[in-house]
Amino acid sequence: MHATRIRVIAAGLAAAMIPLVVVGPGARAATPTPTAPTAPTAVVAQRSPSQPSDFTVSWKPAAAVDHYNVSVTAAGRDTVTIVPATATSLAVTGLGEPTTNYRITVSSRDAAGDGTTSAVTNLYSLAPWVPRSLALTRSADLTAVTATWTAPAWPGYGGLNGYDAKLVRVSDGVVVGSASNNTTTTFSATGLDPKRLYRLSVTARNEYGTSAAVGANVASYVPEQPGGAVATRDARNPSVIHVAWKAPAWTGGGPITGYQVVYGPNTLNRTLAVTGLTADVTVPYTIGGLVAVRACNVNGCGYLTGSVKVPVIGVTIPSGPLTTTNPFVGIEPLGSLIHVETRGTVGSTALYPRLYVSVRPTFGTGFTDAQWGQNGAQVMTFGPLPSGTYTVVVHGVGAAGAQTELARKVLVFGTLTQLTAAQWKVVRGQATITGNTVDMPFSGENRVMSTKARTSQDMVLTTRARLRFGWGYGVWFRSSVDAANLVSGYTFQYDPMYGNAFILRHWYKGTECSAPLARTNFPAGFAENVAHALVVVAQGDTVWASVDGTEVFRINSLAAAAAASPCHYPLATGTGIGFRTWSTSSASFTGTTLS
Repeated sequence: MHATRIRVIAAGLAAAMIPLVVVGPGARAATPTPTAPTAPTAVVAQRSPSQPSDFTVSWKPAAAVDHYNVSVTAAGRDTVTIVPATATSLAVTGLGEPTTNYRITVSSRDAAGDGTTSAVTNLYSLAPWVPRSLALTRSADLTAVTATWTAPAWPGYGGLNGYDAKLVRVSDGVVVGSASNNTTTTFSATGLDPKRLYRLSVTARNEYGTSAAVGANVASYVPEQPGGAVATRDARNPSVIHVAWKAPAWTGGGPITGYQVVYGPNTLNRTLAVTGLTADVTVPYTIGGLVAVRACNVNGCGYLTGSVKVPVIGVTIPSGPLTTTNPFVGIEPLGSLIHVETRGTVGSTALYPRLYVSVRPTFGTGFTDAQWGQNGAQVMTFGPLPSGTYTVVVHGVGAAGAQTELARKVLVFGTLTQLTAAQWKVVRGQATITGNTVDMPFSGENRVMSTKARTSQDMVLTTRARLRFGWGYGVWFRSSVDAANLVSGYTFQYDPMYGNAFILRHWYKGTECSAPLARTNFPAGFAENVAHALVVVAQGDTVWASVDGTEVFRINSLAAAAAASPCHYPLATGTGIGFRTWSTSSASFTGTTLS
């Protein structure tokens, strides 16, 4: 059976946004048409008697179908398998653990990628679910505890065998009491220190495995979480974040002695100790920040508040209005699959409770599809895809149904041919060209152009570029060279001397326009002397570029951008690509492809 998967990972759909350049109307996500095929019916998931960890999904077919998308969500991963229209079942193996519960849907799709999705079918775990209604009673002198609970709602495949209980002293992680294969729903421990915090966890088990744990604290003597934590960037110095909170209602076994502000760029990895209810911390304004606070007393510190997300501050870009992308949505190829990952789970944010992923040919016609992420998933895989060049777009969908583009990436599936040394020509200065590498270690203005014959201006250019040192480098596209070796076209430039920015330059007969068509700042921590993966896509009137998988700008109308430029250069008509360095720059370009 032919099958295709796409893999998508989304991280924090409500996370901070970074600026992109857009000239002209923004792209919109495709929506199903009224003639889309109906949903498959009678979707059933049946475990294999001989190997219960494997199962088969079956359904009754729908009419006028090109293919089906079978979505199996397990442990935060949404695996979408594309199967042909002739199929009415799919065998699923190797997903999840014994404790995994599956949510399954089957979607019909026509050739345009439109269709309808079935209702969710649940397949419960082999292992039991967590015990319920855990309750603790501590003795009057606080030296003993008794716990009770009730059986899990699902006993697992084949029934329940018993329970495991474990009592841990939180301060040092020492286990002070335990019980294994307990057939009763109670547990007791003695000899506790009244001033210490303990944590009791209880799991259920059967022959296939152990459930997740249900847990509770035994008499905390540390403070509760502070309330009302807020974090805002300073208007004049946006790298400074002002944090404020309220004192906890319960201070534990003593007065509050201070607070810890835990923060960092997109993670909680730094700590600042303070005594008041406010603090200032520093996270570069080009990176999203996370901040949380906990209260402390003589017995220790309590739990952190929920993380407060601090957005990126946009930079004004002169070439047009801004759109946004989400730096925490990752789109990557995984063999013949697309892999999408997000920081948070689908359905966990108020801003974008749904996730929508579309796959379209970057040029012309070909395999087309779209998929909604299942709630609770953090990873989606989709595929396998036929060979070709695809634009994958991830949208966040608001409660009212409005779709907002969060990230996009051009992915090439199949074998790409790298340009050889014979397909490059030095048109100015010097360069060393061997194998699949163009090395430009020489100072001054150096230009290398491809001699590969092409008839179309549309292109996907990929290369790994490394600036050893100097002023920067440029990648020519839609370029042409006249008899005097004067170049017309565009360059996507990595330009530290232009305010540490990526810029798009317009050239005509060897002269560059002083005002770039587009500009966006380097991300924080962008390193020199490191190879970076560059992708430049030119299609019709649009240009899109990414660095290391992150979109740095998109121009929806080159004609409008050129008309707004003070140079008023004519639009480039070339089909070539190339590289340039200038001044003291030393750079190399390896593994360049052109499709």
